[in-house]
Amino acid sequence: MNKLTKIHVIFTLIRLCNSGKYGKRKLAKFCCITGKNVYETVEKNGLAGAITGLVLASGMSVEAWHVNGFLTGAKGIVENAGGTTIPVEESTVTLEYDYLDDGTIEITDCPTSAAGALEIPAEIDGVAVTSIGDNAFQYCDSLTFVMIPYGVTSIGYCAFSDCDALTTITIPDSVTSIGAWVLAYCDSLTFITIPDGVTSIGECEFSGRNALTSIVVDNKNTAYCSIDGVLFDKNLETLICYPGGKTSTFYAIPDGVTCIRRFAFNACVSLMSIAIPDGVTSIEPCAFSWCSSLTSITIPDNVTNTGGSAFCDCESLTSITIPDSVTSIGWHAFYGCEALTDVYYTGTQSQWEAISIDSRNSCLTNATIHYNATPATTSTTTTTNNNPILPTGDLDGDGSITIQDAYNALVAYSKASAGLDAGLTDAQREATDVDGDGKITIGDAYKILLYYANTVAGTGVTWEEILG
Repeated sequence: MNKLTKIHVIFTLIRLCNSGKYGKRKLAKFCCITGKNVYETVEKNGLAGAITGLVLASGMSVEAWHVNGFLTGAKGIVENAGGTTIPVEESTVTLEYDYLDDGTIEITDCPTSAAGALEIPAEIDGVAVTSIGDNAFQYCDSLTFVMIPYGVTSIGYCAFSDCDALTTITIPDSVTSIGAWVLAYCDSLTFITIPDGVTSIGECEFSGRNALTSIVVDNKNTAYCSIDGVLFDKNLETLICYPGGKTSTFYAIPDGVTCIRRFAFNACVSLMSIAIPDGVTSIEPCAFSWCSSLTSITIPDNVTNTGGSAFCDCESLTSITIPDSVTSIGWHAFYGCEALTDVYYTGTQSQWEAISIDSRNSCLTNATIHYNATPATTSTTTTTNNNPILPTGDLDGDGSITIQDAYNALVAYSKASAGLDAGLTDAQREATDVDGDGKITIGDAYKILLYYANTVAGTGVTWEEILG
């Protein structure tokens, strides 16, 4: 086992205020510096003595900040041109790693005490890092930001699961495989982007009582796509993941979907009703598990098997319609559905008694069975809009302008400046280009930061004022 010690100050956010431009209101501002000479940038923009905040742009090393005299002292104190000292987060973390058969490196472990922002190295002693191993960062519940370097191709099982404070993770275009449960139980993560190179995503990737509201897939990805933040395969035949942080109470699965994947709706606690189209033939195990607000559901008549734990712990479920096409109901499928009182079965009593019902389904078998019931219509309207219009600056489509939006804009600008694909959908690109000049620039990222800062400060500033 090998170890690497790496300083990981990469994203320090601080605030500054200025007054005058908008009359008597104070305009909260953020300083976004991309050059290496910090003092020159501060003085050039008349910010000396005013800085209380900074976004450290992608590609700037900690060493560069030390060379320019911006980080001073062993405790990581930021000193601006006006002489005011401001503490920032600076620490070290020891990463363990192994050599793979091809001679490259896999990160295998990170101490759970790691906190704040972490930049995983692209190389160690000149050897490329290509893999994040199974469980490598699991339970690092004080990490808030992780940047995975370009060159990493695989992210292993549970690599970042149970990172409770994680709000941002950047997955580079080089990644092709994302293992199962990689970001499960990351309770602070609201947004994730799947880059174009990913061809394999394991089950439960984003599951488990999280705040995730949107999954966005690069338009050039050939294996996956997303509609309104919901993850599907590229052909829109398999629904892979409905983000558990969405607040809608109803969702209609699009027509054309034939399979609801394992854990697809796991712990979607806001959903009270889900419309499943008639074309669905497969409901995999745990597909709707822990949907605690779900009150009723109709299984379409092309389904023959209800997977194990498919509806387990749906504690508000009072009724379900089951078609006569079903021949087996898996183990634990309705375990914990204590409120279930009525089962509407479209076949006869003898057909019902012929169904193979596995153990731990007493909540189902103890309910009142209504035979020869008429199923509700479950056909839905298909939408193929993979690029819904997003409000100005709202890259993740969650309805508000946040620091996450500003960071995503900054990353997109950094990629574009390096001649790389910015990794944005058409809708995200339009939302990022706040000044409407057709380009993603540092000015766009700054204006999004500016808008966010004023929202936090409660100034009531409008986009017209920001752009003016």
